[in-house]
Amino acid sequence: MALMDNTETPHLTAAEQGDAEAQYLLGYMYEKGNSVPQDIQKAEHWYSMAAAQWHAGAEYRLKLFKTPVLGRGKLNYRKNYG
Repeated sequence: MALMDNTETPHLTAAEQGDAEAQYLLGYMYEKGNSVPQDIQKAEHWYSMAAAQWHAGAEYRLKLFKTPVLGRGKLNYRKNYG
């Protein structure tokens, strides 16, 4: 994954090697568009990888994506954040 200035992020290597915190950080970067183009599908992917290792923050962010009652479900994501 290249950052906007075409440098490599140190989080990618660690995330690909299974580091849950790095996976969570990549998810957050993609969710918010910090240093990478915003991409909700990639954010969900990295959050899912971290959540599979019981990362509480990633589990929480995934629940927000999937809870339309809170207005943050996938159908409402762009309206609230985009």
